[in-house]
Amino acid sequence: MLDTFNREINYMRVSVTDRCNLKCIYCIPEDSELNENYSPNILSYDEIYKIVKEASTLGINKIRLTGGEPLVRKDLHKLVEMIRTISDIKIIAMTTNGALLSNFAYDLKKAGLDSINISLDTLSEDRYKKMTRGGNLKETINGIEIAAKLGFNLKINVVVYDDITKNELPKLKEYANSMNATLQTIQYYNLNEKKIDTDLYDRPMKCIYCNKIRLLSDGHLLSCLHSNLKVKVDFNNIKKSIMECILMKPEEGNYNDVKSLSLIGG
Repeated sequence: MLDTFNREINYMRVSVTDRCNLKCIYCIPEDSELNENYSPNILSYDEIYKIVKEASTLGINKIRLTGGEPLVRKDLHKLVEMIRTISDIKIIAMTTNGALLSNFAYDLKKAGLDSINISLDTLSEDRYKKMTRGGNLKETINGIEIAAKLGFNLKINVVVYDDITKNELPKLKEYANSMNATLQTIQYYNLNEKKIDTDLYDRPMKCIYCNKIRLLSDGHLLSCLHSNLKVKVDFNNIKKSIMECILMKPEEGNYNDVKSLSLIGG
C-alpha cells in the first residue's frame, strides 16, 4: 500500500514487549522510572498474528520483532511459527541485544526466523557494562557466535554514541566480518528533537525512503518513530486501522515525546 507521499509501505516492526533486561544509556534515561510506564496489557500472540495477517493483505511482506528486548517474552519462537504460516510474509527478522540469544537461537531458527540484528556498541567488557548499565559482554558475544553457526543472516548494530565508539568502529567491523555479519551504524539521536537526515550513518534511513510502520506492544500502530501519530487497533476492523496508520504517515519525522525508545519498539 502507498502512503500519501507515494512511498510503498511493506515493512512492519512489531514490538512484542516494552520490557528489557538491559538499560542502555542511549535508550533508557538514567532518571527514568520505566517500571511505572510498562504497558499493563500487551497484545497476545494470537492478536499479533491477526494484525500481521491483515497487514500482509495490504502489502506488508517483512516483519521485524522488537522490544524492549523481544527475548524476555516467553516462547517467542511460537509467534515466529505462527507468522511463518502467512504466505505473503517473506522475511521475519528480529532485533535483540543478544544477551539471551544463546538460549533461544536454535528454537527461533527451527521456527523460521530469517535474520537477526544484534546490538553491540563496543568490544570492551568494561565499556559494555557501563553502556548497558550492568550487561555482560560475554553473553552477547556467545549469542552472536551461536547465531552465526546456525546460519542466520546477521547484522551487528552499533549506535555511534561518542568519539570512543567512532574509534572502535574498525575493530567492530573486523569482528562482524569474522562472524559473516554486516556492521550497521546507527546515528545517536534524541526522539524529542526534530529528526535531521544525514549521510553519515546507515540508520535511521532518510524519510523519503521510509517504508515502515510500527505495531506497539500495547496495541497501537505508530506511523513514524519521530512522531506521536498513532492509531489504536480496532479488532473489529483491523485492516481499516492499518490503512489509517499508513495514510497518516508524515512526510518527514518531527519529534516524539516518549521518554524511552524501549516503549515504542526502537
